[in-house]
Amino acid sequence: MGNFGLLICFLLTTIPGLSQELNRENIIQSLRGTEPLLKLIGQEIPEFKLATITGDSIHSNELSGTPSIINLWFVACPPCIEEMPLLNNIKKYYKDEVDFISITFNTDDEVHSLLENHPFNYLHLTNAKLYLSKIGIIAYPKTLILDKSNRIVRILDKPFIKKCSEKDPPNCRSKITSIINPLLDE
Repeated sequence: MGNFGLLICFLLTTIPGLSQELNRENIIQSLRGTEPLLKLIGQEIPEFKLATITGDSIHSNELSGTPSIINLWFVACPPCIEEMPLLNNIKKYYKDEVDFISITFNTDDEVHSLLENHPFNYLHLTNAKLYLSKIGIIAYPKTLILDKSNRIVRILDKPFIKKCSEKDPPNCRSKITSIINPLLDE
């Protein structure tokens, strides 16, 4: 555990009532605004060449010409798994009009194991720990929406997906399509 983690443990055990104020979710929420990944909105996605779960590889420039949805997730992330049905629904709606990619630091075997019980119909790029570190993701899940030039136009995160799902599940797809549809017309 790093120094930051030790400090938090010390504070939580020595200052009465602090553990209720400094829970994991509050800490992550406070870090979200400083997440380096968020600074990439409006820029081209950082270049990558990553392995697919089937053993092939894909380069980021292969995505050009089509809008893309890139989901950043991992197998032990409950909110990541929770949003998979919505993401599958979006893929089913757009079919081949949009590229659907998932990127995880997990291994092929870990992803295959999860997919047995939780279908997730995206192209899976695995073993991407270095790339995810490079782009500066702190909290999962994140969904990047790219235009036809690979420019990140929006980043959706857990609060967006959760709010969307809790308030109006049937309308979740329309909230996302309102972002994607204009990209198809560019």
